[in-house]
Amino acid sequence: MTVAGPIVFRADSRFLIDSSSGRRGPQLEDFMYSLSYSLRLLHSGKVVAWYSPKRKEGMVELRLFEF
Repeated sequence: MTVAGPIVFRADSRFLIDSSSGRRGPQLEDFMYSLSYSLRLLHSGKVVAWYSPKRKEGMVELRLFEF
């Protein structure tokens, strides 16, 4: 989902479907939020920040696609 111009918000989830655990239905295994900003000056990179509440970890990355 694009928020505004070069800023994009994204939410990813992973579900577990396992009948051997005795639980019914899918279980939410992981969920991750991310926000990215495309670098207009370089035209070939972006800054990405993501966070996973279940794992309690996150990261800020600088991705360069071409030099």
